[in-house]
Amino acid sequence: MKRILPLLPLLFSIPLFAQDDMEWKEASKESQAYHTYRLKQSEPPYSLTKIRGLIKKIKSNEDEDLVMDQKVYLALSLREKFTYHMLHGESFSQNCDAMPPIQDEQKKIFAYAPDMFDEFAWSERQTKFLSSNRDSVVALLKDCITKTNRVGVNFKQTIIEVNARELI
Repeated sequence: MKRILPLLPLLFSIPLFAQDDMEWKEASKESQAYHTYRLKQSEPPYSLTKIRGLIKKIKSNEDEDLVMDQKVYLALSLREKFTYHMLHGESFSQNCDAMPPIQDEQKKIFAYAPDMFDEFAWSERQTKFLSSNRDSVVALLKDCITKTNRVGVNFKQTIIEVNARELI
């Protein structure tokens, strides 16, 4: 027994050094179509063209975040801020590894909603807005969902963020 104990760390470290030789395999057309469907975002109708124009003017800062100027942000109405948050994530977080395609995605039930802004996410300012204006956000979500009969990935993430179980 005393001879085996020193070998146990070596035995458990072998899987760490084993290479994963998985080939990159394209997903089926059906799986790709479902992936596109899962990543579809809902667009709130409130000042949509104005907000899109403001988003195009945003320059990245030293952290590569795309944050709207505070003066411009504070000048927006509640509905316009809602639209801004649903369309744009301010905080940048780079993912260096390419994710392989998910095979048979249409046959799976996922535990988490997919990323809605690729390598971007909501900033602290954005999550605070959603949480502090929960009642208004839920009402706006309900209004948009009723009009379009669609719940995009951004709306799903908002429902999770503000814990709006009443919308499920």
